[in-house]
Amino acid sequence: MTPSHQFPTGATLSLERRIALLDWARRKNAVVIEDDYDGEFRYEGLPLESLQGLDQDSRVVYIGTFSRPVFPSLRIGYLVVPSTLVSALTAAKWLCDRHTPNLEQQTLAEFIASGTYGRHLRRVQRRNAIRRRTLLDAVAKCLGNRVELTGDGAGAHVALWPRRRVSEESVVGGRNCRESVCMPWPPTICSDRLSRDSCSAIRG
Repeated sequence: MTPSHQFPTGATLSLERRIALLDWARRKNAVVIEDDYDGEFRYEGLPLESLQGLDQDSRVVYIGTFSRPVFPSLRIGYLVVPSTLVSALTAAKWLCDRHTPNLEQQTLAEFIASGTYGRHLRRVQRRNAIRRRTLLDAVAKCLGNRVELTGDGAGAHVALWPRRRVSEESVVGGRNCRESVCMPWPPTICSDRLSRDSCSAIRG
């Protein structure tokens, strides 16, 4: 699950749906994996509590990353897991990947403990908010009501849904798209919104 900013649509799971999901997990004796890959970036309303924070039955495995808020090549993530799963996941980590970047982790730990990470995160949040506003203004000016925009309240990407049938090739192959980040959705993502022939929502 990516409840804070679902990829690729950008949808945010409401508090009511989060509680309902945890209730389902309890009834089905299931474990929920929460991937909070860009939960640090929210631009509207109060932050919603994570599934892991709401969980009272130790049924959520929370996945976080420092690659997005710090820089992509850092490649350091983390898990917050129920105590009953620590041994199993530690063994799985040992089997899958025996290399641990100790120097990078120690540097990151000092970055956090010194308070520098918190200041950096606030600076990135302000920068992203400005970029988001610029993007939304450009979409409104250039595309108007020809598209529906979703996922703009949080995260680092948005989705544009054309309101009429358009050619995917003409959109993605256009000069403006070649100079930015525009990608078509797989047909399975678009099936609920548009027919396969007309599906050409893009993200940027």
